[in-house]
This record gives sequence, structure tokens and C-alpha cells, in this order.
Amino acid sequence: MVSITLSAYTIKGTVIDGDTQEPLIGAAILVDDGKHSVITDIDGKFSITTDLENAKVVVSYIGYNAKTLLWNKNTDNLRVEMGSSVQDLDEVVVIGYGVQKKSDLTGSVSSINAEDVASMPVTNVVQALQGRAPGVEIVQNSGAPGSTTSIRIRGMGTINNSDPLYVVDGMPMDNIDFISADDIESIEVLKDAASAAIYGSRAANGVVLVTTKDGSNSKKRFNINFSSYVGFQEAAKTPSILSKEDFVYFDDYVNNQYSKTMKDAAGALVLNPDYAALVDDGVNWWDEIYNPAAPMFKTSLSVYGGNDKLNYYLSGNWTNTDGIVKESGYDRKSFSAKMNVKLLDNLDFAPLILKALELPGFAEDAPGKEVTVGFGRKTLLDAAPAVLDAVKSGAVRHIFLVGGCDGAKPGRNYYTEFVEKTPQDTLILTLACGKFRFFDKDLGKIGPFPRLLDVGQCNDAYSAVKVALALADALKCGVNDLPLSLVLSWYEQKAVAILLTLLALGVKNIHLGPSLPAFVSPDILNLLVENWGIKPISTPDEDLKALLG
Repeated sequence: MVSITLSAYTIKGTVIDGDTQEPLIGAAILVDDGKHSVITDIDGKFSITTDLENAKVVVSYIGYNAKTLLWNKNTDNLRVEMGSSVQDLDEVVVIGYGVQKKSDLTGSVSSINAEDVASMPVTNVVQALQGRAPGVEIVQNSGAPGSTTSIRIRGMGTINNSDPLYVVDGMPMDNIDFISADDIESIEVLKDAASAAIYGSRAANGVVLVTTKDGSNSKKRFNINFSSYVGFQEAAKTPSILSKEDFVYFDDYVNNQYSKTMKDAAGALVLNPDYAALVDDGVNWWDEIYNPAAPMFKTSLSVYGGNDKLNYYLSGNWTNTDGIVKESGYDRKSFSAKMNVKLLDNLDFAPLILKALELPGFAEDAPGKEVTVGFGRKTLLDAAPAVLDAVKSGAVRHIFLVGGCDGAKPGRNYYTEFVEKTPQDTLILTLACGKFRFFDKDLGKIGPFPRLLDVGQCNDAYSAVKVALALADALKCGVNDLPLSLVLSWYEQKAVAILLTLLALGVKNIHLGPSLPAFVSPDILNLLVENWGIKPISTPDEDLKALLG
């Protein structure tokens, strides 16, 4: 007979109310092996066995949010604090910044769908709202085709302008004139003052939420849609123009001359024969400027599709219309592209966390280290007399400024090795993020001060310059004559800016690495070498030998 023994582990714990700290009776405990489950006793305690060394334990209770806990064989008793869950089924409304309960959103919402917008022959999408959103006033700023249009939701404001807040696909905009009506999925107008509770003070004049089309509702990976229309527009009413005879009669009457008109035998008013010969046919200026049938043309082409991981929407639109006034018109060509990508789905970090829990961790506590940081410009200048005495006496043979940017690029370990190999009679100043490779090193002391002094971050480069100038002034020499060497690492644009500043100040003989900036061509490098003595870093041993002589 063969006997097989499976190891069994016991998971114990207590479930309590997170607010009252009272035990929860009858809470359900489920292990993710799908075979074991229990409920808590009168004291909120539970005990459940499992064959798994690592498991997820799901705790649920009516009226509370369910919790999932990670457990392994080394875990002590679990203490589970449950948070209450008060949920009601409320109507929800999708808004520009997320999803809200309608009761929390606003009391007045007007919606216009894509079909309503696209069916209207308008050059401006705002015009599509006319007559479709109660309480919303659309103001045409001028009669010119394509002119801007204003929306007034709560009348005229007295502070700043009266325009509402426009939110397009969750992004606040100043206007929506740039959007083609064919690219609109829906428009919601929030008219109630309660919208300010969601969108802030910018919603004082109302909110217009615009959702543009995408490929999320497509059942195919590739779809194409083409639409076009041609129409004509004319003035709804034109002014009545006086004939030449009527104008003469009117002019004679107004001026009380009665020299251009006379009454015939029947008593009717007619033109004076002597004047009638002088009257030409005249010009109907309305006919001259009026376009009786202004053509309108609009066409759009869109390509869209996708799946549950990726969807896209591409569209091109062309709108061209002539105005009812000759030589006026509007022509707009637009293109839009929209893509949604779902990179991660149902990402579960539980295996990673469980694996981390299995690791043994540190065998013992490491001794703590004191980091020498925080020496600002004032502190360093206050220590200048002691540094000067050390330089004059020979206690400090040389000073190195080792700083700049850090990064993952190979070669940056050079700076750690360089600092570690500096002689004990040298002083190291450090600056910016490059110091984090060696700022916790114990390099000893020279007299009363440590060998490693931190000047600050990159924004403290000015302080380093002031310290160098103070040393040069005290020693009655130039900066380039100081026993000071700059060993810098660059990585970001601001580091290059600091480097150019040092060059502008005339600082020479800088060692630069781990690679040269991208703007340094061979010709520029020759110029920097000849005029400023720029030297690319090599190895710590070789550079220290060259710098110390």
C-alpha cells in the first residue's frame, strides 16, 4: 500500500466593522482554490484549511465592500476591517470628467444626438443647437458665412464674458467652432447652476459637453462612410426698391418743390415732361449685391473601426458656401484623427506580490549611514577661511567639483570610482543629481570639515560659481588658476545650459562625460578644446593623474 499525505495549512483571522470595530457575524470567507469556504462565528473569527502555500482570501458581507487578501504559510492571523457600502441604483449621466449620478449632476440637461447635428446644413456646429435646446440662446455675431456664434445659457453675465464652458471629450476648450458637425456623436448642454459644483467657477455660464465619434461602437474592423450634399440659400425677405418715378415723386414731395412732377388732366400725378427726359433708368443696387441663389456644398469622408483592444476614427470634411452677398463666402477643410488603445486588461499583481512574500528578505539589519548633505552657499563661504588655511598649508592639495546629471546610461559609474580614488588630501564638492551615486560615501575629514561637501541641486549652480569666485578673490587669482577641477556629467538640456553658462564665464579645462552633448560636432569640439580646454573623460586613474600632475 502506498500512502500519500498532502500538507494542509490553516488560515485564521477575525472580521470586524471598520467603523465600529465590532465583530461581524456570518461574513463569508472563500479561498481561491474554489474548494474551501466558511463563515465567521459570533466573535467574527474564522478558521479554514487549504492545500495552497499561497492563496487569495476573499471576504464578503452584505452591506460591506468585499476584500481580497493575500496569504501565505508564514502569515499570522488575519485582521480584516470591512468598510460599509451604501449603494442605491441611480440614473447616471456620462459627463466630461467622468460619470456622476444624475441627482448629483444637474437638474437641467438638454441633449442633441449625432443624427440631429449632421442633418442640418450649417457651417458652424453651434448653429445646430438653434431651436433644439430649450432655454439656450444662439447669437450669430454677424451675417457672414462661417462667422462665429455665441451661446447664451443664462443670459448676459456681468463679470468677464458670458460664454459657457466647452468640454470636448473631457478637455476644456474656448470654443467648438473648429469641430465639424459630421464628427459629433452628441452634445449635452448643462443649464442648471448645479453644474458649477462639478466643473467649478468656469461653469457659471453653463457647460456644453461635446462627445466626438470614435470606432468603439463598430462591429467591423474597417468601415467607411461618405456623405455629401449640395443646396442653395436665399434671403427670406428682400427690401422693396422704389422705381425711378416713385423716387422722383418722393423726392419732390420731401423737398416741397413740385418742379419735377405735375398733374395731368385727370388729376393724376405724373412727371414733368421737361424733367422726364433727364431721368435715366437708375440702378437697383440690391440686385447688384444680392446673390439670389447662393450655392452650399458639404462633403465628408470617415474611416473607422477596431476591436475591444484598439479602435480608430479618421475623417476629412470640406464645407464651402457662398454668401447671399456677392463676393462673400466660407471655405473650410478639416481633418481629425482619434485612436483609443487599451494596453492593459485585467492586470493582476497578485502573483508578483506572493512571490515577493516568499523571498527571505534581508538576513540582518545593515548599519545606518549618515549622509553629509545640505551645505548651502552661506555655509560653505563661512567655512572659507578654514578651507583657505588648509589650501595654503598644503592640507588640501586640490579641490574637485564632481556634479551634473545622473541617468541609466553606461559610463556613469565613472564618477563613483573617480570620487573613491581621490587622494585623502583633496576636497570634493558635489552638485546636482550626479551626487546620488556617491553622496553616502564616507571619505573622511580634512581638519574640522568632511572631504565631501554638497553644494545642492542643479538650481544651486549659481552658488557653486559664487564659491569659486570667493576662493579666487581670497587667493588673488583667476578662477582658472585655482587648484580646482570640474568633472561634470551631462544628461538633460538644463545640464547643457549650465555648461554653456560656465563656458560664457570663461571657465576652462572642464572634464565632461560620459559622452559629449549631441550638439558637439567635430568642428565645435575642436573649438571647445582650443579655446576652453574641454576634455572628454577617460578613466578615473588617467584623469586624476592628469589633473593632479
